Amino acid sequence: TNVVPIIEDARYPSKYRMLVPMVDVVFADVAQPNQAQILTLNCEYFLKNGGNYCISIKANCIDSTQPAD
Repeated sequence: TNVVPIIEDARYPSKYRMLVPMVDVVFADVAQPNQAQILTLNCEYFLKNGGNYCISIKANCIDSTQPAD
């Protein structure tokens, strides 16, 4: 009951700021070349002091011309 997925464009956290409280953990699973920047921005909006974050890195989304390994 304490997990809330956000189905919104993660690049614009100001659009859903009023719907989401400050949280203990931010989990990012976005398929964008700048996924670390997107996580950072969302943590600035929503992560409590002393909170944690987790990111699911998709290597092919960073550079699809290179092998994933």
